[in-house]
Amino acid sequence: VGAGTTVTWTNTDGFAHSVVSRDDSFTSEPLATGQSFTHTFDAAGNYAYICGIHPSMAGTVVVTG
Repeated sequence: VGAGTTVTWTNTDGFAHSVVSRDDSFTSEPLATGQSFTHTFDAAGNYAYICGIHPSMAGTVVVTG
């Protein structure tokens, strides 16, 4: 995504999940089914994150300048 983009994570699963960045720059509360969390990425970089409840679930947001 481009710098300045707001990314939204929405839990569509039947179990709670959370979004926790590996560098502690963003963290959501536990998200029940249907709940969302948003974060705006202002700077270019690779932002790795995990589910704080299920750490094996992971991803990366790649932000370009």
